[in-house]
Amino acid sequence: MMNKNVSDDGPILILSIPYNSEFSEFFDKGGLKLSTLLTIHKTLTRFAIDWEIGSTDGEKALVDQDINTEEAKEFYRTYLGKIASPTNLENLKGGEYRGLIVPSMPGLIGSFRGQGNMSRVSYMVKQVLMDCKGAIFSGYGLVASFDCKDVNHNWIFNGNNVTSVSLVQQSCEEKFSNLPFLIEDKVREMGGLFCWSDKATDLMVVEKNIITVQDDNSMKIACNTFGYLLSDRN
Repeated sequence: MMNKNVSDDGPILILSIPYNSEFSEFFDKGGLKLSTLLTIHKTLTRFAIDWEIGSTDGEKALVDQDINTEEAKEFYRTYLGKIASPTNLENLKGGEYRGLIVPSMPGLIGSFRGQGNMSRVSYMVKQVLMDCKGAIFSGYGLVASFDCKDVNHNWIFNGNNVTSVSLVQQSCEEKFSNLPFLIEDKVREMGGLFCWSDKATDLMVVEKNIITVQDDNSMKIACNTFGYLLSDRN
């Protein structure tokens, strides 16, 4: 999945998908959380790595301001330009980025019920993965990869160890009973090896150049590990 033409000093692309309003009564509208974005920023900064937000709708502000600390407000003011005007994924070139981060976004689940929406998102994720040096998928963010197939029509993570929201976690949230599949079962069905912890949601799995975590509570350690992986490959 490595590409010799990838920029070694390009930014990390952070995927932020708007919820599908058609199914908003069934699913959480939540998108990318400000707390998550701040954690990503602070951690990647240690490695002198920049970031950029990409969305299927480049003109929407997709960040939920879930924290109101002075640090968060200052960060939001400083990076409002990036936050309020994400790059349209249809216009990006995967080789311009060093890597990809798909945070856990409950609103992403609703998009799976939309006509063709997730296929389009998954295609974009695949293009970036083919050109970039690695990726982080957190919690519900893993569903963005489910339509990603290789040239042999196998899931792009076939045979890989991955983690995401487990059956136990998913069953605790009633709104996700509307989803036509369980993420843990879906991973196994597609040929992945699902790892999970029922006691700690800060589980992290590193498989080749892919990092998966159960939820965004682990984003700091995931980004820190990602930074070291990218540094080693430069």
